[in-house]
This record gives sequence, structure tokens and C-alpha cells, in this order.
Amino acid sequence: MLPARTLTIGLITLAGLGSVAALKLPLQHSPRTYEIEADRVVSHQSGANRGITGYWKLKHSPTGHLSRGKAGACVMQSLADFTDQPPTPCSGAMFPNAQCASQRPANLVQAGYSAYCHAQEQTCWVRPPSGTQEGAAMTVCNRSIDYNDTKFWNPGRHEANVAPIDPRNPPGKATHWRVLACLRIYDPATQTDPPGCPVPRWGRILASPPPA
Repeated sequence: MLPARTLTIGLITLAGLGSVAALKLPLQHSPRTYEIEADRVVSHQSGANRGITGYWKLKHSPTGHLSRGKAGACVMQSLADFTDQPPTPCSGAMFPNAQCASQRPANLVQAGYSAYCHAQEQTCWVRPPSGTQEGAAMTVCNRSIDYNDTKFWNPGRHEANVAPIDPRNPPGKATHWRVLACLRIYDPATQTDPPGCPVPRWGRILASPPPA
């Protein structure tokens, strides 16, 4: 992959002009200032795509963060959906967060659910490993890292999960879902996009009622 900067290709003679000039070609994925937004979770009540789908947005912003468009989002579920008592409020790092991780029921730990803390709300959220939901085929994330870290997103609205999620988990209970979107920052010193979530954005909560 070519570096994300303007490349000067030698000196060429412009035909018919009798002069010499430098040709500069703008290369793809040049760093720009972006802002990321976690959009809503939409419920599809009928048809082949029955389930829920989350969305996120990437846009250019003069006051945004320097990035090459490496970003993405996951659909998160409230830890309270899986516990008999409300989880203890959390604080500190969003991920990993020991307070939320220690409150996961054994079945979530065994299934490999990750735990996150929304520090402003002091609430815990979880997601299954990307690609599985307790053994069922599904995808809960759509990030650059899910494409061998070669995905550079264009501005626009994108899906956080490429296949609809069945919100009836656990069965018979109301469940709560939201999008967590992350923008990765470009480091000019190393010309890399360090992994992680330095710019997190949380979306609104969708409450999915239990089946009648």
C-alpha cells in the first residue's frame, strides 16, 4: 500500500508547452479531520431480515480528529439483561473494565462476552465475540480490524452489524441495545493508525420488549 501523502513523480516535459513541471498525485487514504457518531438501532419486525441493525456515521469536520478513516462500530447489549440484580455502577476505563467484567454471569464468561463501561452513565455493556452469539452465526461488529485492518471508511452512514441480530437474548426478557462507535487517530510521527478506541461514541438505547 502506498503511503498516505502526496507523491511527486520526477520531472516531466508537458507536451506542447516546452516547459518542465513536477506532477503531484494525491494518494488515497490521506489523513483528514473526521468526526464519528453512533447512530440508532433499528428494529425490523418482519421479513427475511427480522431482527435489529445498528448504524454509525463518519463525516468530515474541521474541528474533528486526524484520521485516515479507520473506524467502525459494534452493537452492545446491557449487562443488566443477564443479571437478576442491577449491576454495580462502573467507572474508569471503557475497555477493558474489571468492574463490569467481574459482574458477568458464568454463561457470558464461558461464551467469551467482552465487558465495557459507559463511564458517564456508570453502566455496563457487553458484546459476544464478533461472529458468534452463544454459538449462533451472527456478526455484532463492523470495523476496520474486521477486514484484516485494511478497511478505510468513506464518510457516510454504515451498518454496525452486517447481519440482523435476534434481540430475544436471553429469551422471555426485555433487552436493551445500543451502538458503540470508535474512531482511530492517525499518528503523523509513525504514519500509523494505532489500534484501540481513543474516540468512543455511544448511541441511544433501543429497548426490545419480550415476545408476547
